[in-house]
Amino acid sequence: MSNEYLRALWGAAKRLGYPDGTYIQLLLLTALRLKEVATATWDEFTIAGKDDDAWIIPAQRMKTTSPQVVPITRDIAALLRGIPRFQGKFVFSFDGGHTAIKQPYYSEGEARPQDTQGIAQACESTR
Repeated sequence: MSNEYLRALWGAAKRLGYPDGTYIQLLLLTALRLKEVATATWDEFTIAGKDDDAWIIPAQRMKTTSPQVVPITRDIAALLRGIPRFQGKFVFSFDGGHTAIKQPYYSEGEARPQDTQGIAQACESTR
């Protein structure tokens, strides 16, 4: 993806807002698979403003035998701090965190290059 495309996608996601737009922004900041971000839970994050802040994704949600440790950058921390906290465990949700979002542009399989086109089209349709 070109820088121009990424800037346009970021701006469209920002206009879209929570949860879909914020979800897309976290995808762009982490380059993780779509489902891993969509099903993120608050207990996976350690955000204390320190160098060892991390998002630890359990192995059962990854395609590996060990947890994935994602460093929390300042941009990721700022994005997460702007997300509303609900009683439920899921970060991205339409029902107070009780159920993870389900996006029409991701499948149970691998993310494909055309998935980013679907995300971009969804964002652009909010203009």
